[in-house]
Amino acid sequence: MVIQYLALDLVSLTTISTVLRYFFIRSLFRISYHVTTFILLWKVAARIYNYNRSISDITNHAC
Repeated sequence: MVIQYLALDLVSLTTISTVLRYFFIRSLFRISYHVTTFILLWKVAARIYNYNRSISDITNHAC
C-alpha cells in the first residue's frame, strides 16, 4: 500500500515536473520571440528614421 503511494507520488512528481518544464521552455521561447521581434522592429524603425533624416539633410543642403 505504501509502495503504491510512493510510486504514485513519483509518477505525479515526474509529470508535474515535465509539465512545468514544458511551460517554462514555452514561456522562454515566447519571451525570446518577443524580444527578437522588438529588436528587429527597433532596428527597422531606426534605419527608416536615419534614411528619412539623410534625405531631408540632402534636400535642405540642396536648397
